[in-house]
Amino acid sequence: MIFLASQKLKYLCVKAQSYFNLPRVINRLSLNLFDSFSQPLVLNKTDINDRGTILLRICQAMIAVIILQSFKYAGAPDMRCHSAISLNIINLENIYCNVSYLHIANMLLHILLFSCVLFLLKKSYIKVAKYILLSAFCSYILIACLLWQYNLNLQYYFLLSMFVSCYIFDKHEKRYLMIAICIQIGLFIVLHQSLPSLHGVNSLLHATGAYLYLQHISQINTYVFAISCVICALFIRKILAHNWHTLTQYEATQSALLKKLFPAQLMPSLLLAQSKQQSNLGKNPVVNKGFIANPNNAMQSTQQMGVVFLDICQFTQLTSDKNSEGVSWQAIYHLFASFDLAIEQLDAKRIKTNGDQYILLVGLNSENIAKDSIALQTIKACKELLHTSNLSVKIGAAFGSVTCGIFDPNNPNFDIWGETVIRAARLEAIAKPNTILIDIHLHTLTKSYIDYAQPTLQNLKGLGKQLACELPGG
Repeated sequence: MIFLASQKLKYLCVKAQSYFNLPRVINRLSLNLFDSFSQPLVLNKTDINDRGTILLRICQAMIAVIILQSFKYAGAPDMRCHSAISLNIINLENIYCNVSYLHIANMLLHILLFSCVLFLLKKSYIKVAKYILLSAFCSYILIACLLWQYNLNLQYYFLLSMFVSCYIFDKHEKRYLMIAICIQIGLFIVLHQSLPSLHGVNSLLHATGAYLYLQHISQINTYVFAISCVICALFIRKILAHNWHTLTQYEATQSALLKKLFPAQLMPSLLLAQSKQQSNLGKNPVVNKGFIANPNNAMQSTQQMGVVFLDICQFTQLTSDKNSEGVSWQAIYHLFASFDLAIEQLDAKRIKTNGDQYILLVGLNSENIAKDSIALQTIKACKELLHTSNLSVKIGAAFGSVTCGIFDPNNPNFDIWGETVIRAARLEAIAKPNTILIDIHLHTLTKSYIDYAQPTLQNLKGLGKQLACELPGG
């Protein structure tokens, strides 16, 4: 009866092979598998931290490990496991089969499953591929443990998969991560407690060679597990190093950008204020978002500085003139960029641009330097701006007490306030094209270095009549 059943099974296998052309299918599967190793799959994201990339590497590693593990069955002794299969029609007892064949079948089945994972990753079905990969890994280890029937340290791979699962699931999948960890730790505990140890079971095995072979397999599993842990640790180290390098580059870029936007002396206070603001938001969601300006606030300072206002003459006509080539906003931005380069050697900082207006602050980092030195730098900055411009401009400059800093840490914008700022703006408004008009304070501080004409009274809007002087040889 058993002989007839085996012959019938053999006949069905031959028919299936001829019908499905199994050699061609196996050949194509092997070629696709080789391509997956030689040419990595192209995913939507190629970053090392991408879940798809991590799944791809794990899947490729699993296929490689399974193929390498198959070599240990080459010298396996004839070990047979006993099974009793009860069916409704017949009762087949004392059926013996070689354990090595079952292990090879288990490997081929799971290579097919891992190949399906590679295919799904190629099609960007990352979520489905993730669950199939975890299920295939757990089933592969579980079936291998049941086939061996002894504690060969295979169950420790569930601990490794639990370790890797933390990098497969993202922060939005905490529930699925906990389910996966519970299943893996549960399988480890059950197998570790239920599988009999090799110690003292030599008499239960059919041959001493089989017992020695199982000991070798146990040692191989231990070494492979240790190597796998080292590889995982190195891979995670690579991810952390990549993250740290990316973070360092981002911080350096942000720091360079902030240094251009804000003075260096205000940066610690700004960062501290933002940190406190976020801390207060975390403690109490309902807070007053307003920020009251305080003269003693570390994000604001008052000192003697020079202020320069520059304006492009007849800019509206230049931009709307249809009979000429006109001036585009892009050309204005390039002109302002050339102004920045012209004054970069001075202690001067562009505060902002307001349409065709360019506002400059001189002496921000020169608090302990003599006033006449800052005033001379202001005059030099005015001349550099005038000589750099390829358009007709007018410039107004003033010297005096200026309050500068950040008014609101929730919306950090560096700005300047005070009468000196207003005076520079009013001087620029009444200045003639291609001339520099300065206030009496700049004149007084620099008259020993520059030969000025006699200052004249000018009616400045909102400030009344004040003395001003045109810079000679502007």
